[in-house]
Amino acid sequence: MTAQYNKLENGHDLESGKATPFLDDPDTDQTFNKVPQAQTIGQARYGQQPDDHLLFAILSALFCCIPCGIAAIVKSVDVRNKWLVGDVVGATQSSRAAKRYSVCSLVCGVLFFLTYLGLLVAFYMYTMSAMQEINQLGQPGNMDQLQQLQQLQNQQ
Repeated sequence: MTAQYNKLENGHDLESGKATPFLDDPDTDQTFNKVPQAQTIGQARYGQQPDDHLLFAILSALFCCIPCGIAAIVKSVDVRNKWLVGDVVGATQSSRAAKRYSVCSLVCGVLFFLTYLGLLVAFYMYTMSAMQEINQLGQPGNMDQLQQLQQLQNQQ
């Protein structure tokens, strides 16, 4: 079995997948150099374009977590680019990554909001209890405590 350099002859081309331009091995029936056909813009060879989740990515970047949202926008734009080139697997992976980053941004935003709300409620409760203690000091039954507090302030 000898392999020899063979130019394209007899109307064979690389797009058919049946040409062997570099190695000529008549003993095997393998096909080499399969190149995918170029697809037209907007036409799907393997079904519809995967969802790019661009709106979800933009909204999560604006209202939730900016770093995760930016990553989601990049991945969602990457879906369209890979689809137009013909990389169906890459477009599907980018679509899943865009959705994952958008959900991550949403979760981070909700956790941040709930933490902020919890701290706000805790501060409000602390302030109200402090105000209540101050009001109790001014009552007629607590004048001794108020005088002691004034004496402590005068000593300092």
